[in-house]
Amino acid sequence: MRGIAHHSPWLSGHMMLGWMASLGLPLLAGFVAEVAILISFWMTFGWLVLLPTMTLIITAVYYLSSMQKTIFESDNPQSGILPDAMKGEEPRDISWHENLGMFILASFTIIFGILPFIYWDMMADWSSEIMNILSEEMKIRGIKP
Repeated sequence: MRGIAHHSPWLSGHMMLGWMASLGLPLLAGFVAEVAILISFWMTFGWLVLLPTMTLIITAVYYLSSMQKTIFESDNPQSGILPDAMKGEEPRDISWHENLGMFILASFTIIFGILPFIYWDMMADWSSEIMNILSEEMKIRGIKP
């Protein structure tokens, strides 16, 4: 299926946001994790951080090309290309309750991208508690950390 934006504009908008968040664009939740991984990789391996950076570039090129083909590309500018299984049927956009669920997910994706400290504080508390429990258990068993 190509040119899904012609038939389902709401669905294509949500698909684009999901692709962009997965890609790790700034102000979206995927960016926070991506930067944290790249910083820790840099601190551990130095200039070898160029390897994951190159994979990010390759992923970005793939995502953008697949997004362009799936959402926007069509032979006819007035309609998209339907799969053979849908010939004779009129495609529909997502319903209001599907759209509401997508808006809730999109809101959390944007909120956690702009304000990552909301869950970093929670994660820091949980992870420090787990590390304390593990280190105490290692001391009891005589294992050196």
